[in-house]
Amino acid sequence: WEMILLNEERILPVNTYTGVDPASSERRGADFSTTVCLAYDKKKNLYMLPYFEKRVKPTVHARQIQDKWLEIRPKKLYIETVSYQESLRAIMREWAEDTNNYISGIERKWQPRNSKDERLNELQRFTKQHRLYLQPGMHRLLDEMLLFPRGNKNLLDGWWYATRNLQTPYHTIKEEDQLKYFLTQTSKRNGWMAA
Repeated sequence: WEMILLNEERILPVNTYTGVDPASSERRGADFSTTVCLAYDKKKNLYMLPYFEKRVKPTVHARQIQDKWLEIRPKKLYIETVSYQESLRAIMREWAEDTNNYISGIERKWQPRNSKDERLNELQRFTKQHRLYLQPGMHRLLDEMLLFPRGNKNLLDGWWYATRNLQTPYHTIKEEDQLKYFLTQTSKRNGWMAA
């Protein structure tokens, strides 16, 4: 891992994606509910955006997902939908209908049949090709990556869901009103760690 400090601000056209791995319980010792957001550029680099990882009720997690969706407007949002997790998807679907929003990817049911470790091995392609960039302070995700296959895998699972249907952006830097769809990196505020 190395820290990359930029000499000047750089604006990149990106598509954003969100993966959600809900937990079944908020009891102590239970898994964390996670929301993992990322940006994907035309060079197929992944930039991890601030993620959510807490033990919360499904309604609280749904509110957090709604706020994050309104903030970054991801191209796709995928939620794991195994038994009890279907309720979170239903909450998000109702919210989208009530607020007259369209959430791409919400109708897709994700019920993986292979083991979690087997699925998460797919993420190695991003680190092996040095295409993953983390912000400083993303120690929980870094710890999960370094401890894999042991330890917690909540953030890795959310990351896996976020990468299910990546597409490079087709937009370019042209107009000021388009800048909300671009990822801004500034060396003074935050650097990026490259894998």
